[in-house]
Amino acid sequence: MKKKAKILIVDDDQLMIQTIAQIISDANQDDISYDIVTASNGLEALKVMHNNKRWGGLAKNLIDCIVCDIKMPKMNGFEFLEAWQKTEFFYSVPVILLSAYEDIQKWEKATDVSRTGVVKYLKKPLDNNDELLDILHRIIVKQDIDLMIEETLEQSYERRKVLKNEQ
Repeated sequence: MKKKAKILIVDDDQLMIQTIAQIISDANQDDISYDIVTASNGLEALKVMHNNKRWGGLAKNLIDCIVCDIKMPKMNGFEFLEAWQKTEFFYSVPVILLSAYEDIQKWEKATDVSRTGVVKYLKKPLDNNDELLDILHRIIVKQDIDLMIEETLEQSYERRKVLKNEQ
């Protein structure tokens, strides 16, 4: 039986949204089919999450994973995650953070946020489509989120060391 997953893509760049959606749609995975929902900034993403909240303990159109850019107008990715976690309709959903910029502060912030659901921090443009698909597959099918968070923390620690040395 095919598992159906709903992915929220949050990015102010429509071309990036289309690219990510195309990567996901083109995935030849027999065990998953994806529905894509989009938002162009954190405020829109909050509205989407509000409309996909849990009702009386029952799941209703829940988002299974969020792919979110960090740098956006109105409300950036970090601000969105912080605001969403403070709402009455918050529930845990794995998050993949995207950024075109790689610096120590973003890695440290992503590591802090990982305690609240960030399972991966990817650099744009996405050089390896398989990496994104593998992460989604692990989230949706295998549900090994705790292991992914641990891996992200280790990678973040190593990456921060490299970035500090480069500076």
